Amino acid sequence: MAFSVETIGRLWASGRNYANLGMGFAAGIGVLSAAQNQGINDALTQIYNGVSQVVTGATSLWQIVAVVAAPIIGPLLARMASKSAKTDSQAAAVTAAIKDTATPISAEVKASVLESVVNIEEVKTPVIRVADPVLANMVPSDKVVAIK
Repeated sequence: MAFSVETIGRLWASGRNYANLGMGFAAGIGVLSAAQNQGINDALTQIYNGVSQVVTGATSLWQIVAVVAAPIIGPLLARMASKSAKTDSQAAAVTAAIKDTATPISAEVKASVLESVVNIEEVKTPVIRVADPVLANMVPSDKVVAIK
């Protein structure tokens, strides 16, 4: 649910209604006097006005900061995206994911990594032995074989 000034106002009105019902019941059975009931209503109204001002002020501040900061933050975010899109960064991310046993990696990704290793010219391994026969069959190379 989006929290906007209108949403908070609607929730506050609903809460105020329930609080008034409870206070009316308490006043009806003699637990609260009419003056105490009015004091609680006034306090809740002041709290609502304060919260409403904070939400409105924060919304206005965010809009101003977003307009002022966009020319500064935009290029920084673009630079970070460009840096993370480089092959070295992606390879590091894949390597970290493979080394982390808690990261779930699909068989297709594993097969793709094996296929990439087989196609590196500097890798002179005649055969890569794989424990999973299904994974070995997914790699379109005779250099990847299943351990029997």
